[in-house]
Amino acid sequence: MNLAAVRLIAWREISQRLRARAFRVSTAIVSTALVLGVLLPALLGGDGDDEPGPAGDPVGVVVAGEVDPAVATAIVVAGHRGGTRVEVTGVPDRAAAEAALRDGTAEIAVLPGGVVSAEPAGMEGPRLATAIAATVAQARVLSAAGLDAGTVEDALVAEPLEVSRSDGGEADADDRWILANLGAVFVYATLLMYGAWMVNGIIEEKANRVVELLLATVRPRDLMAGKILGLGAVGIIQTVAIFVPALVVGTVTESVVMPPGAGRASLVILLWWLLGYLLYAVLAAGAGALVSRSEESQVALTPVTLLLVVSYFASFAALASPDGTFATVASMIPFSAPVTMLVRMIVSQVPWWQVGVAAAGTLTTAALLTLLAARIYAGGLLRTGRRMTVRQAWASAED
Repeated sequence: MNLAAVRLIAWREISQRLRARAFRVSTAIVSTALVLGVLLPALLGGDGDDEPGPAGDPVGVVVAGEVDPAVATAIVVAGHRGGTRVEVTGVPDRAAAEAALRDGTAEIAVLPGGVVSAEPAGMEGPRLATAIAATVAQARVLSAAGLDAGTVEDALVAEPLEVSRSDGGEADADDRWILANLGAVFVYATLLMYGAWMVNGIIEEKANRVVELLLATVRPRDLMAGKILGLGAVGIIQTVAIFVPALVVGTVTESVVMPPGAGRASLVILLWWLLGYLLYAVLAAGAGALVSRSEESQVALTPVTLLLVVSYFASFAALASPDGTFATVASMIPFSAPVTMLVRMIVSQVPWWQVGVAAAGTLTTAALLTLLAARIYAGGLLRTGRRMTVRQAWASAED
């Protein structure tokens, strides 16, 4: 293999794609949309720290009788934990508290025997009233035990302990499921897209007779290798341009949209995207050499598409039962490994040897298919007209 020729073809592919206005505009739009999606909760005040509540207005809470400092603290803490700002006011007695509820001065009343919520109480009313009732009860028990107001306040405002899995995972099951599902969709969709790019690029070069000029100085297998590497580099550049800004912004701003473990999941997705691309790009290159017209591109890609569709559906089993027999076997079959092993690695703890077998099998299969696809590519590249069969392309290739 002529490495200089491969680099030249790869750079040609990269420069052509990056110069395309549609490519740059679409990448910028998607990247900007993801960044805005990550920032949107903070921009809309969705974090609930500074101005919780629908419009930043506090919820009025009245306390019948003398306001115990511990009780007042308990009410504020209950509101803060629920993302709602509250305003505590003392009233002389139960009658005054009930009157405040009726005239709309307050939404919640704390009475000696319980908590009353106004009707209607708004979206957060019943939930907030329940939280206040529980927290006030705790404050009263602590005060009755003889603890001073400062100690009671310290107990109430203490931050909850961090909850994590015993296996050391950073994200909980729901977060991991979402990340794995998004990763499977991303790998499936982009492999289909770049496969179509590969086939359509070959057809365009045939139609423009550019391929004849290239083959005058470059061997077919070097041309195929350069196109695969160049398009793969474009895929990496586009992926980084789309997702890295959102990851950085989400990490810096601690956005609630960014699930814990997103960084690690992104590395897993990138790894299996690369392995999957090497495998499926080879298949797409061989398929593209068999056709000469754009309307035949979907027909040529049908075997590749079917393999990807089956792999994507196999990922559903991995999402439902990542350690099940079917998911385990599917994750180590080269054609389905890029999607199913990705899912298993995100949602479960996969033994290292299974990951190694899947990665090695995918790389080995890609290497073997490269040898076969290179001959088909060479045999079909200069042929125009009707779609060729694999046997015809194989026979047409020079030994």
